[in-house]
Amino acid sequence: MRNERLEAAMAKSGLSSQGLAEAVEKTRNAVDKWLKGTATPHLDTQIAIADELGVDRLWLWPRDEVGVAAAREEIVRAWARRSDCPPDYWWKLIVDARQHVDILGYAVLFLTENHPDLTSVLSELMKNGGSVRIVIADPSGQAALDRDTEEGLDGLLLARIQSSIKYLRPIVEAGASLHLQNAPMYSSVFRFDDDMLVTPHLFGIPGKMAPLFHFRRIGSGGIFDQYVTHFEGLLAHATPQSPNDITTLKKSVRPQETLENQSVTKERP
Repeated sequence: MRNERLEAAMAKSGLSSQGLAEAVEKTRNAVDKWLKGTATPHLDTQIAIADELGVDRLWLWPRDEVGVAAAREEIVRAWARRSDCPPDYWWKLIVDARQHVDILGYAVLFLTENHPDLTSVLSELMKNGGSVRIVIADPSGQAALDRDTEEGLDGLLLARIQSSIKYLRPIVEAGASLHLQNAPMYSSVFRFDDDMLVTPHLFGIPGKMAPLFHFRRIGSGGIFDQYVTHFEGLLAHATPQSPNDITTLKKSVRPQETLENQSVTKERP
């Protein structure tokens, strides 16, 4: 079946088959096959074509479903520890995002610590119609306390969450949504359009020491979409925070006090 969307996007951009072929460094014969629907370009070429035409890649190839074998192609790179991934790698994904930035983690304080220009870049993305959604742990919630205890941090995680909320406020004031959630967080997710960095949480191991995976979406139903579902599920059960909420947010109860209160409760008949 002829790819009428690709044909329409080329016409709108004033590109001929030869022009598109030169732009993405392929042959005119290959472009003709894409237009006829007898061939589908590789993922990297799809991305280049979509960028050249200024449209969403999945709009051009909406039936590009991900099978078992193809799902492996979504794995771009992996690190044994998140700290092994250089900040520049993160920064390129951040600045290249045009539509979606979704952030899910316990504190995510390292993002603002490693990238002092994060607020300005995300503010510009939102000015241009993009969305930024951030979900972090509620510092007064049981889930954050349990994780803090599990890692033996004596309240450090709760303090980092509080600091992160403070530093995220300018991003929220610029239009981002911030939600606090109180549920077990099995993975931290950082989405930048069709690219995603994921850290699975391991028992007693800090996030920076846990593995990090880079996924790139190639179609519906793949690994990327599974983690999108994970993000959306936690977002749906999280509590939205306005800039005023952030200002008036009560400080977390110190973990020792909480543990003592729990102990007293257990001793009651």
